[in-house]
Amino acid sequence: MTGGCGDEGAARSVLDRLVSGLRVLGFIVALGALAIWLVGSLASDRWLWTQWFAWIPTPLLLPGLAVGVAAAATLRRRRLWWVAGCAALVLSIGGAHLASRWRPVAPACREAFRIVHWNPAAPGPRTADAYRAALLPLDPDLLLVSNDWWLFGRLRAGRWEEAGRRVIHAGPFAIASKVPVLEARLVVASEQRYVAVVRIDTRETLGRPLTIWLVDFPSDGRRSRMEIARSVAPRLAALDLPEPDLVIGDFNMDAGSAATAALFPGLRNAFAVAGAGYAGSFPRQLPLWHIDRALVGARLDLCGYRLLDPGIGRHRMQELLIRALERIDAAAPPLRERGS
Repeated sequence: MTGGCGDEGAARSVLDRLVSGLRVLGFIVALGALAIWLVGSLASDRWLWTQWFAWIPTPLLLPGLAVGVAAAATLRRRRLWWVAGCAALVLSIGGAHLASRWRPVAPACREAFRIVHWNPAAPGPRTADAYRAALLPLDPDLLLVSNDWWLFGRLRAGRWEEAGRRVIHAGPFAIASKVPVLEARLVVASEQRYVAVVRIDTRETLGRPLTIWLVDFPSDGRRSRMEIARSVAPRLAALDLPEPDLVIGDFNMDAGSAATAALFPGLRNAFAVAGAGYAGSFPRQLPLWHIDRALVGARLDLCGYRLLDPGIGRHRMQELLIRALERIDAAAPPLRERGS
């Protein structure tokens, strides 16, 4: 009988040590994940190796940190101040994330010029009609589409014109506008890096023309976002382009990206200016990253920004509401319409 009790006690001792070891391991893993996340948050995508850390989605990290705190709370030699500090850190990270990515109330915005942007990621001939059905009911003043492929094909362009929009292409971008398009041209096209300049005649609705830069950058995570920014910036500077009121598209750079700030200094994040809802656009079903974004210039009066779920595709749509712009200079030369 004594031997049986001893064996049972030894087994319990081994089990206790195993459980204790797992708790310690869970706590260490949680601290390591937190350290990696902090490096990514501070360094952003300035370097390729920190770029991977910066893309760690906070909503997925928080449950792991909570488990680590719970594991620390069960350790026999725990110190309450340490556990409380970790719990406070988890809560502060979650609070800061929500503060930067969530706006519960949309600002009041009436009689505004409405823009919708979407990257349907090149729908094929069999799915184009379903994508079209998701777009047409929105009825924006200006529809901007990245990688439209079959969506605005030769057979379908007439249907959009029947809906009151003229369709113009500029490289991988399509512009379907209710107001005249003064200019639409591709200015950068190299190694999956695309930038187009679009000028819209919004003098009647906004007071002056609207200048938009459409962008689409590589999605390959092995490519440095900062190197992309550094390669595109001098090309844009050498072209003497009109200053953008709006830069919009699929950046494939998350919100807070250092590469985005280096490429477009002085522009404001549209969500930070007038956002409503949660700032996540990809993947559509579980938007962990805000890679479909808009940046606005100082002269643009943005009064509304939100992301819409079209119910199809991998990306969410962006919707922007713009109030009257700064009035055009009376001495400015007349504008000439130019399509591509």
